[in-house]
Amino acid sequence: MELFEKISVFVSIIGFGFLYFQLRKMEALNSSGSLQFLYYQTAAIREHLIQNDELIPYFRSKLPIEDDNPNYDKAVIIAELYLNYFENLVSQKVNLKSSECVGWCKIIDDVFTRSPVVRKQYVEKYDWYSSELHDYVKNSKTIKLT
Repeated sequence: MELFEKISVFVSIIGFGFLYFQLRKMEALNSSGSLQFLYYQTAAIREHLIQNDELIPYFRSKLPIEDDNPNYDKAVIIAELYLNYFENLVSQKVNLKSSECVGWCKIIDDVFTRSPVVRKQYVEKYDWYSSELHDYVKNSKTIKLT
């Protein structure tokens, strides 16, 4: 092997090592960015509930809300926020560590279990939501839509 070939092989090995390092760094940044956005969404939903604290029982206490309730439209909008948040969670699972996914999945299961308005909105507007969310709900051992 000539000197030029040896140098080329050496440079290639160094280049692949650098590429691997950069890809790992990008993966970590992507995971970090995903988490930051999920935390932002969590805070936004909580802020809506704090500003409309009369709605909290419809999301935390298994209390159904009737269509003629003056707060019904607000509750439906917050249910949509939750469902959009859940869609983001299940689509971001590939960017998160499995240990991080466990907690987020418990949030999805818990809200579906404790909020009739979220379940109702999901069923009534099924076509609005992604196949990833549908797969998650279908495969969940704790979510019962009825």
